[in-house]
Amino acid sequence: MKKVQWIAVAAAVLMLPAAVQASDELTAEQAFERLKALAGAWEGSASGEGAEAAAEADATDKVVHEFEVTAAGHVLMERMGPNTEYEMVNMYHLDGSDLVLTHYCSGGNQPKMRFNAATSAPNRLVFDFDGGTNLETTPSHIHSAEIRLEGKDRIDSAWMAHMGDMEAGTMTFHLKRQ
Repeated sequence: MKKVQWIAVAAAVLMLPAAVQASDELTAEQAFERLKALAGAWEGSASGEGAEAAAEADATDKVVHEFEVTAAGHVLMERMGPNTEYEMVNMYHLDGSDLVLTHYCSGGNQPKMRFNAATSAPNRLVFDFDGGTNLETTPSHIHSAEIRLEGKDRIDSAWMAHMGDMEAGTMTFHLKRQ
């Protein structure tokens, strides 16, 4: 009997790291609540990696993003460059136990992304490409996004573009709450 008890204790101890890791993983619901806390106006600057993104960032003065919780708390709308010719909209919402993001690009395409809990952390929300519409109509599209929460009043929002199957560059917005 003691041997069986020791085997049970050993098995429980060996399984403890996996249980701790699973409970530490950020859920889609928790990530969505973190995003909804961004509601309000944000301003800052842009930086770019890759020739096209770097040129766009250099040509950009001040950047403005607005976050608004809508649809009775079920959707977060982000407006990038509101009221400009290049305005884009991101819509975040839960789809069952998943958090999804659709990026409505000024280029006319609509890539969709899904929250990746395995590569995210409480202050780093990662979204991976999950299809989209009108992707063939433009040479490039946003393929993934990463939002780094630097306290309650500062975020870095990185948007990685692809041209076909190849990485084309990353535009990062460094934003402060207004």
